[in-house]
Formats: sequence, C-alpha cells, structure tokens
Amino acid sequence: MATFLGVSPSRTVKVRMVEDELLNGATRMTPGAMLEGDDPEIYLGSSCLEPDLRQYILAHELGHWHMRAAGWSLPHLMEEALAEYLGLCFGPPGYLRARIEEIEREQIEADPAVLYLDVKQLAALAPSDRRRAVLSAFALARRIGFQRIPELAAAGRTSVEELHAAADL
Repeated sequence: MATFLGVSPSRTVKVRMVEDELLNGATRMTPGAMLEGDDPEIYLGSSCLEPDLRQYILAHELGHWHMRAAGWSLPHLMEEALAEYLGLCFGPPGYLRARIEEIEREQIEADPAVLYLDVKQLAALAPSDRRRAVLSAFALARRIGFQRIPELAAAGRTSVEELHAAADL
C-alpha cells in the first residue's frame, strides 16, 4: 500500500478490535476509525470480525494512516475516495468492480463541488445524500486517476480547484 501511494511512513500503527458501540462514538460513518498522534491507532469495530469486511476496512484505514503520515493535505472527501479505493483494491476480490458498477448503475456524476464539504458538513447530511457525496468523490477520483492523486498530493497540488482541473471536467 505504501508503495502504491509512494510514501514510506516512519512509524508503526497499532490495530485494535473494539465493540461497535464504542466505535460509534468516534464516527457514525464506518466500522473503522483512525486516531492520530504520537502513538497512532486504528480501531476496527466488532462487525469487522467477518474476514472480508475486516480486510476491506483495515486497508481503508491504513490508507488514511499512510496519507496522513506522508503529510498530505487532501480535501476530506478526496482522502476518503482514495482510502476507499485502497480498501476496495486490497480487500476481497470483486469489491472494486462492485463499487464501479454501483456508481454506473446509479449514474453518479464526478462532482468537484463535493470536495468543499468538511467532516461536519458531511456528517450533517441525510444518509442518502452523504452516500451520494462519497460516491461522487469516488467517481471524481476515478476520473482523475487513482494513481495520479498521490503524485498530485506529493507535489502539493490538491486544492479543490487543482483537483477539478486534473479531472478535466
């Protein structure tokens, strides 16, 4: 994963399994969470006892950890889209194809405007609107090129305007 992102983190990260109820206090959006700091930790909810979900969520959260350890400054939903891509790629076979088919079936457009949403604004959306925003960011990252985003981040070219231009919309 670090190789794909072109980063080499210098710290280790602890991974802990916790009851979903404890995790839900940290985030209402996923069965996993990452806490930053001097001793970073990834928490996986008890729903991640199912191996396929654990593999997907762990890869997603490790993606966040690698991006932050590298000091990247991505808009929230672009970071989520790239972490989602990593979770789908490093997760069980078929997850990535299913997500792309979902976006195509529902005709989700790549909309750079969703990149202006911060964590609180995203959390305040109705669940169906939040889902559409996340899928729209994923579609945008796909249009830019998942492999290209790390290059843009390493060069410090990840403002909403620069990502919009990179998507050539």
